[in-house]
Amino acid sequence: MNLSGPLIWLGILQAVIYLLFIRAIDLYEREPLRYVIPVFVWGFTVATTVSLVFNTLFQVTLSSVTSVKTASFFTAVVEAPVVEECSKGAALLLIFFIAYLARRRSGLVEFAGVMDGIVYGSAVGFGFAIAEDLLYGLQFGPETFIVRRIFGG
Repeated sequence: MNLSGPLIWLGILQAVIYLLFIRAIDLYEREPLRYVIPVFVWGFTVATTVSLVFNTLFQVTLSSVTSVKTASFFTAVVEAPVVEECSKGAALLLIFFIAYLARRRSGLVEFAGVMDGIVYGSAVGFGFAIAEDLLYGLQFGPETFIVRRIFGG
């Protein structure tokens, strides 16, 4: 069994539904899709690419001075979480500055509270999760993709 198109689209649809639900919880001022969608795409593309590159470089470098098993452990436990969260956090920082500059020009406040951070953080996280699940699904099979989508959301 391979990772088929319908399975991939179902996983993406799941993430989009979760994201729209979280966005709908904001009763007073929903975040504009013109900001939410690029943040989701950042998680899917930029954050995943940065993480993949740095995780690989770290593991290769560390395995040259230690065992592969030790390098894999330290990459998964120490380095990967830091790089992954920083690459996702960069999207939040960027959207905050973009919203701030837009506010200075138009007077609209698009990033004004905790709920806004939750929406944007969810967007970048869901984008990253889809890409990561696809990579694991391609590497370990569609069963891994399905389990990660069900239990990881």
